Amino acid sequence: MKRTRINQYLKFLARNWFQVKYADEVFAVTTLKKYSGLYEIKGGTAWAVQMAINEQKKIFVYDQEQLHWFYYDYYVENFCLLKVDPKITVENFTGIGTRSINFFGVSAIEQLFKNSFE
Repeated sequence: MKRTRINQYLKFLARNWFQVKYADEVFAVTTLKKYSGLYEIKGGTAWAVQMAINEQKKIFVYDQEQLHWFYYDYYVENFCLLKVDPKITVENFTGIGTRSINFFGVSAIEQLFKNSFE
């Protein structure tokens, strides 16, 4: 992930690990950027998502700049655009994301819960 100076973030990494470890589905709100044809997640959320990828969890990411949900496809090893909004389908899920959430990110979370539980 090409990150440096991680010692100052160890408590956050530990928190992320415990969130991801016990979850069967991971929902993240952040920003995706495309580099060399592959999507990368910005910021600290990338650590938690990478942990989920390493454990082959179901991962859904809302990009609050593109205003779309993506899922991680293990076959193509990249994030792919979802055609329909995701639903929480398991009891053990986690939500993670940016500290810089915007109106669209909040709306995506609200809609996720409406789609899942109403």
